Amino acid sequence: MKRKNTKNGFTLMELVVYIGIASLIILVLAGSIIQISRVYSRAKAYQSLSQNGNSAMRKLTQEIMAAGSINSADSDFINTPNILALNSAGDNYRRFYVATNSQGKNQLFLISEETNPPLQEQAVTSEDVNVDNFTINYDNTVPESLKISLVLSDTTAKFNIQKTYYTTVNLRNY
Repeated sequence: MKRKNTKNGFTLMELVVYIGIASLIILVLAGSIIQISRVYSRAKAYQSLSQNGNSAMRKLTQEIMAAGSINSADSDFINTPNILALNSAGDNYRRFYVATNSQGKNQLFLISEETNPPLQEQAVTSEDVNVDNFTINYDNTVPESLKISLVLSDTTAKFNIQKTYYTTVNLRNY
């Protein structure tokens, strides 16, 4: 009489091979997920820098073009970071300056002194970026122009990302 082979299941060697193959696949997938996460974080940091830089330069340009003149007494173009004070139409006063916020990061701020409300302060850059430098070169020839340089760096990511923005704006003298 012949005996039937009734083995069910896997041998120990087969289990070791399957576990080894599964471990390799998991390691490759985990490495890919980590790399994708790093690329996403870096892209998000660049996007934040770009949005802050473009928004700040747009705000500076709009305020300078709307200004009647530069308030030379309150502006500081020598010490870094610079301070820009503008006299706007209707005795309105605007001042751009860099100050350290509550988190210890440098931000670009705008103070508006108007009749109603009397004083408004707003951050031009977000807390996600640090203002490393804000410089203004004032050319008082006709037409008066300002060459502005704004250097921003990302403070949220683990990357050392820094971006410099430049613009030149002519004043519209009323």
